[in-house]
Amino acid sequence: MTEGFPNLYEDSEKEIPLHATPEDMRKVEEETAKLYLRQQAYRKKLGDGSPEAEIILQDLANFVRLLHSNYRPGMNAQDHAYMEGMREPVFRILEHLELSPRQLFALYR
Repeated sequence: MTEGFPNLYEDSEKEIPLHATPEDMRKVEEETAKLYLRQQAYRKKLGDGSPEAEIILQDLANFVRLLHSNYRPGMNAQDHAYMEGMREPVFRILEHLELSPRQLFALYR
């Protein structure tokens, strides 16, 4: 495993298949490293609990109506789908801030 990065297969419910080739393992290690670095970047910029980070996260949540239904009576399916799709980036940010590296690996695997 790449030094400094967590072993996301350790104690995982998803084990490395017995038929995994060295190339498969290399790809897993590369993806693990990318995911770990990406998560650290999210946490460094938005997960430090600073007032600025809280303002940004609250503004994004309000903008995409994260805690409210996006459906409005009379809304067509395409507009509703668009409004729901606007939430995805905020969910992604929150996933990177809240989930463990192992949970993220399982989610994005």
